[in-house]
Amino acid sequence: RHTLAICDLMKRIGLPWSMMCRADTSSPEVWRAMAESGCFGVKLGFESGSDRIVNEVVNKKLDLKKAAETARYIRSLGVNVHGTFMIGHPSETPEEVMMTYDFINQLYDTDGINSHQLSGTACLSGTPLAHQTVADPNYVQSPDGQLKVENLTK
Repeated sequence: RHTLAICDLMKRIGLPWSMMCRADTSSPEVWRAMAESGCFGVKLGFESGSDRIVNEVVNKKLDLKKAAETARYIRSLGVNVHGTFMIGHPSETPEEVMMTYDFINQLYDTDGINSHQLSGTACLSGTPLAHQTVADPNYVQSPDGQLKVENLTK
C-alpha cells in the first residue's frame, strides 16, 4: 500500500526515481506500478549465492531462486536491477564464496541484474551476526570491505 502511494505521487510529480527493496515483498502488480510511475532502478540485497548463508547466517529468509525470478521480471519491465552481495560471512566456506560468484554470473547471464556490488561482510557490534563471529575462529575482521574481498579471493 505504501509503495503504491509512492508510485501515485511520483507519477504526478513526473520525476524518475529509484528504490532499495527486498525481492520478496512486492507483487508483480506493484513492480509494474513502480515501472509505470518512473522508477528506473531498484537495488536488491541478495547477500550471497548460498541458501545456508542467506537463511541461517544472515537470517534473511529469502528464497534465492524466487528472488532471481523477481529480478528477471523487474528487468523485463525496463527497470535496472542492481544486486548487492557480501562474502566473508561467519562460518562461510570457500565453496559458498564461489556459489556467490556463480550466482552473480548466473544473474547476469539470465538478465536478472545489470550491475552489482560485492562487499566484505562487516558485522556491527551487538547484532546477531556479530555474535556469530565470536563462535567462528576463522572469521576475518576487517574495517575495509574491499580489502577483505581481495584477501578472501586470493
